[in-house]
Amino acid sequence: PLFMRIRLESLDSTTRGPRGGVLAACALLVVATATSCASSEGMLQRQAGASTAAVQGDAADDADAGEELEDAKEAVDEARRKLAYAEAEREIAGLEAEAKALEVAERLRALEFAAQTARNELKHFRDVTLAIEAEDALLDVQDAQEGVITAETDLEGLEDIFAEEVEASAKPEILRRGRRRLERAQARLAIQEKKTAAKMQGEMPAKERQLEGALAAAEAKLAGYRAGQRVAEVEARLKLRKAADAIEQARRALARAERKLAKVIAKMEADA
Repeated sequence: PLFMRIRLESLDSTTRGPRGGVLAACALLVVATATSCASSEGMLQRQAGASTAAVQGDAADDADAGEELEDAKEAVDEARRKLAYAEAEREIAGLEAEAKALEVAERLRALEFAAQTARNELKHFRDVTLAIEAEDALLDVQDAQEGVITAETDLEGLEDIFAEEVEASAKPEILRRGRRRLERAQARLAIQEKKTAAKMQGEMPAKERQLEGALAAAEAKLAGYRAGQRVAEVEARLKLRKAADAIEQARRALARAERKLAKVIAKMEADA
């Protein structure tokens, strides 16, 4: 209130009358002035408090906006790091796939060469070695047979010669030697026939089975490696696909972070 009621009745009797009216008016003016000053000072204090609160509120808003901006920037930086990491992982996966492909190709060539070598060895054995060994064994037997024939012919010749020379003193010894040569020739023939049989019926078939086993093992190893290669190729493609998906996810995350940062900056500019 800017004024107050003054009970004139409470004034001294000297204030009554014209002079008393002046005094009363002066008193009323003093009270009104004091009240007005007090009201103005209270209003100024309230305005100052409101201004201080507003300034403090603005400072708090600015701090929150700054923190939000820093968070948005950090989110963008983090998204960029993740994208770079995903791209590096994709590049590494690609290099590993290329290196593995070269290694597989080299290994396949080696296994294919081994299998082809085994096939060639088996074919050469069947087409060439067996025939040569059979011919060689036959010649050995024929040589032994000719030795027997020669020994028999020599012995028969000696017997014919000494049949006419009954009194020849060397006859028994010469005939004995001739018979011994025939026996040795016959023994050599028997041994050669056994060796030929053992070679053609035992050694050569065993060698053929050995070459067949080597070929089967080489082909099985090649087939197994090819099967493993197909699995490795699928795994490599899956790894590359996962790396590509990780890159796409990182790009989307970076785009979201950049949009959020742009919104924060736009809001701060609008508030400013």
